[in-house]
Amino acid sequence: MSDRALLIEKSESGGVVVFSLKGRVEALSAPRVRDALVASARDGKPRMVVDMAAVEFVDSAGFGAFIAALTALQQHQGVIAFAALGSNVDRTFRLIRLDRIFTVHPSVEAAVAALSR
Repeated sequence: MSDRALLIEKSESGGVVVFSLKGRVEALSAPRVRDALVASARDGKPRMVVDMAAVEFVDSAGFGAFIAALTALQQHQGVIAFAALGSNVDRTFRLIRLDRIFTVHPSVEAAVAALSR
């Protein structure tokens, strides 16, 4: 499957960069997600929300990309929050305990509000 199966849209709200993902975050697309998050921090915008409302599936490479991005972002005092996880992604997120590493919010608005403080 081509990495075109994942769309990444970037916007900004309240000084927080919002990455809206649509599709599947898997081996071929995961590096694009990681690179987009890290580039934002390098560009001086280290507070970001990953909108997962339209994400159908995340494999181990995708979860690994989120962790790799966090590690890189910490060098830039960056922070990532996740929003609107679908039930399958949320279940896996919690099963592998990423909810202990990342903050998860029910909506993008709630995540942006939390990071804008």
